[in-house]
Amino acid sequence: NSLVQRHVSHSPILMGLKNVNVRKGGNDDIPRVAKFLAESMYKTEIPTGQKRELIRLEQVDLTDRYGERVSSKGSLPSALFIAEEDEEIVGVVGLDCQLYQSRRQKLSKLPRDYFSKMKAKMLVSEEKDISDSDDSKFAAIVLVLANLSVRIDQRKKGIARTLLKACDDFTKELGSEEIYLLVDSENEAAQKLYRSSGYTLVFEDPDSTCVVSTVTGLQTAPCVNRCYRKNLAIKAPPSPTVPAGNAIIENLLGFFRKK
Repeated sequence: NSLVQRHVSHSPILMGLKNVNVRKGGNDDIPRVAKFLAESMYKTEIPTGQKRELIRLEQVDLTDRYGERVSSKGSLPSALFIAEEDEEIVGVVGLDCQLYQSRRQKLSKLPRDYFSKMKAKMLVSEEKDISDSDDSKFAAIVLVLANLSVRIDQRKKGIARTLLKACDDFTKELGSEEIYLLVDSENEAAQKLYRSSGYTLVFEDPDSTCVVSTVTGLQTAPCVNRCYRKNLAIKAPPSPTVPAGNAIIENLLGFFRKK
């Protein structure tokens, strides 16, 4: 099944700009990417201790998002794309699978027992059409773009759009038609980029949180995130109550039936 794949630690160069190449990264790239993201997060320098902790948090998050999932036999699709110039990271972006609950208008990590429950449901009712289940009507596994960042001295060179194109191509290869993302409502520059790249606003999440640097250390603060979606298919957008990501659920259930 193309959607249940083994982790590949390195991939060849996917595309390039002048002096910049984009490739798919692996587990051994995560420490470097974590450091890059931590150094790119704030416009001003933060204390060394806070930066060290931020790097640790980023590394944990990156490993969780882009590491192996489901079982040792396969994983949900995820990708970490890295733009490099002379082997130095100048930009990154990631894609991973999350649960989109259209009725609640939420994007969230998949619960650890999600697939065991899904498999049990299929074993109990093998003949039941997936379109009749509550999961397919109000929730779907979707691809979510995150961690898009370009080094400040390399911006306005097309690197961000090249990274977004890598995400588009990866999604199409999986047979999916949509990409979701969350962005801070105050980050107008990022939203302008996403809108010009084909993303449209889906909902706002007023209950989000973000990590901020304070005089006493890193703290979690409330913020408002906006969810955007890009439809890669040349057709009308799907109904908001039945996300296109349900194709991922259907393929995964097919995988479980074969096990």
